[in-house]
Amino acid sequence: MPKTRSVSRAVHCRKNETPMVESHKSLVKTLFSAWDAHEIDRAAACFAEGCNAGGREGFRRELTGFLAAFPDLSVTLEDILAEDDRVATRTTLSGTHRGALGAIAATGKTVVMKANHIFRCENGEIVQRHGQMDRLELMTQLGMKLVPGDAS
Repeated sequence: MPKTRSVSRAVHCRKNETPMVESHKSLVKTLFSAWDAHEIDRAAACFAEGCNAGGREGFRRELTGFLAAFPDLSVTLEDILAEDDRVATRTTLSGTHRGALGAIAATGKTVVMKANHIFRCENGEIVQRHGQMDRLELMTQLGMKLVPGDAS
């Protein structure tokens, strides 16, 4: 199941980056490399227990559920930028919907999702994660229809 392709096309350490900034970028690259290889424990180990994203266990549950829905999930790290203790990424995720995603039964459809994250790193761990993915686009690719609600 692990892939051997590169997960990052991003530019490496710039001259003005400190070793600390480079280590934060390396941590986040490790996260996405593990995610792409479906190495759940290695990915979860990047997070501090007290991370706002539910810590290691919260991320482990989230990733396990996502991989159950998209067992052939591929993650490509398109861009990575870092400054001080923050790392920002732009990723592309693609996979075939072969398992339940929440209440949505498997559709067999292949989807491509774009996501952006901002991580805050401290002491070799991710202590904050803020991410955004276009879930409306995902639902559209899965064949879901947007139905207006009752305005009352």
